[in-house]
Amino acid sequence: MWYCMLFENIYCNCFGRLFLPSVIINMILKNIRHYIGTLMINLALSLSVLFARHVIRLRRKCSNLIFSKVYLETFSKYPDEMLSVNLDLSAMVSSKLLGLKDDEESSNVDDKVVDELYDVMIAHNDINILMSNYHLLTAFTYHLFVKMGTSNDNYNENIDKAKSVYNQAEPLDDKSFKILKKSIKKDYLDTRKIIKQKTKKKIESEKIKSITPIKLTSANAILAASLGSTLFLISGYLYCANLLGYFDINTSDFFTISDYVSSSTDVILASLISTVIMFFFMMSGYDDLIHTKTHEKQFNTKVEDKLSDWLIESLPYLMIILVVFRYFTAKEIEWSLLSFALFILIIFKWMPRWSFWKYIENPLPVIVSIYGVFFFCGNIALKIHGDIEDIEEGKFKDNHMVTWTDNYKIYNKHSYIMQNTSYVFLYDKENNGVIVIPKSGIKSIAVHKI
Repeated sequence: MWYCMLFENIYCNCFGRLFLPSVIINMILKNIRHYIGTLMINLALSLSVLFARHVIRLRRKCSNLIFSKVYLETFSKYPDEMLSVNLDLSAMVSSKLLGLKDDEESSNVDDKVVDELYDVMIAHNDINILMSNYHLLTAFTYHLFVKMGTSNDNYNENIDKAKSVYNQAEPLDDKSFKILKKSIKKDYLDTRKIIKQKTKKKIESEKIKSITPIKLTSANAILAASLGSTLFLISGYLYCANLLGYFDINTSDFFTISDYVSSSTDVILASLISTVIMFFFMMSGYDDLIHTKTHEKQFNTKVEDKLSDWLIESLPYLMIILVVFRYFTAKEIEWSLLSFALFILIIFKWMPRWSFWKYIENPLPVIVSIYGVFFFCGNIALKIHGDIEDIEEGKFKDNHMVTWTDNYKIYNKHSYIMQNTSYVFLYDKENNGVIVIPKSGIKSIAVHKI
């Protein structure tokens, strides 16, 4: 070999005559030839095995492509069947097309259905080509080891199988392998994309079937209008009665119905906006829940909860833990946090499990209405609690500057809270109470930016 001859010439010309006899040199060269020859054989074998694994991976992808093609056919041929059943059917048919033994016995699939779909698929020319390519890739794997002296019986057998399903099949070489690899990868990605679209469409259609449609009739419109007007009216009453009632003021002595209505315009906007936002979040969560349940039913499997789902599920309990921790460390109860945690538990955890929902034909509109009322009232309760804290701490923001008549100037030091058609309500910080002054004692009210 050339490298041994080169080593021999260099050594003999430079050192051979000085140190070692030719017999020892020949022995060294013989060992070098043996070592390098073994090393080259092992390297060639390793490269062949590595390339063979590459070929086997492509053959597996070709097998998956055949399965995907069969599965894609089930969407049109068996549109009403469960997707899990179609998956089992596709696995059995694809195994039969490739002459493989299907180890998984499925009780959901009838042998007649398997034969029926097999006859449909075997008539497709692209399936025959893919089956041929599968056998050609198997033969190409054996071909890599035939070069190293192994038997070529398996190679010839798979070539014959390839030609039996597609008579124009030709054995693969390095060039045709690269072309086939590119073609299979592209076809696989395109097929999986179509399957994903059809699966999504199937899940959506089944999801719609599981939800009773809400009919928007004139009766529903009248009910919504009545509910809205009722909430509009009671929001002013709830706010004024509870805010002033905290300071022992009976609003019935100072408020008329028109006063409650006018107070509602200041209170309802923030609560209404937050309720609408919460409604969209709630419907989005409900849609995700139905989607997950439909997916589990179609594929006969359990969808694993994501970390984000676990955090959302744990959120109200974490809030309650924080409230308890706050109470033991600072002797204070965070009512807003506690109220929000209980609201989430009642509305989203406990109420959906109540058994009486089964007695209602279409419970969704009722559930949505109850959720809306609860959240609306919850927002008003949080606003009342926050305003009371701000009033007592002197943080209550108001843009009214009151100028009193001479008889009422002693009330200049008190904070303005609210007013109605007849009275003005002021906070007395020293006595932690509310003072009610008739409007006749007001000279003017200036409104400024906060």
